Amino acid sequence: MTFEERNNLAGLLAGIVVISLYVWRISGQHALGVYAGPDGLTIWARDTLWMIAIGVGIAILATILTAILYAIVTGDPKPSMIVDERDRWIKIWGMRVTMVVMSLGLIAGLFALAFGWSLFAVLNIFLAGFSLGDMVGNLTKLGLYRFGL
Repeated sequence: MTFEERNNLAGLLAGIVVISLYVWRISGQHALGVYAGPDGLTIWARDTLWMIAIGVGIAILATILTAILYAIVTGDPKPSMIVDERDRWIKIWGMRVTMVVMSLGLIAGLFALAFGWSLFAVLNIFLAGFSLGDMVGNLTKLGLYRFGL
């Protein structure tokens, strides 16, 4: 498994953990009516910003733990971190897929807003599109590493 492959796998796992935590937190708060008041979107924004910060920390931790576990399993104390032209192309393809999915999430949110959905729902659609874009982009990169470019 290459350095970039491990990083994509760590990013994917971290994304799943962060999205799960976020959905759990937001759905719990929404059920309690925390976001229903006049300052509901402000509270939602604060919760979202905290989850972004926590997500960055989890991603860093996942990358470090993945590298450590890989070194333990393979017995290689200093694995190669070489990035070649193939890695760059795979990264570009993953970024393209990420941007397309994020754009579709943005468009879906705009349609929802145009058809009268609440701003709370639309912001969550935007966020879901961005999260899904990141995950699909990482899956694309992992697939390209495994099945070739």
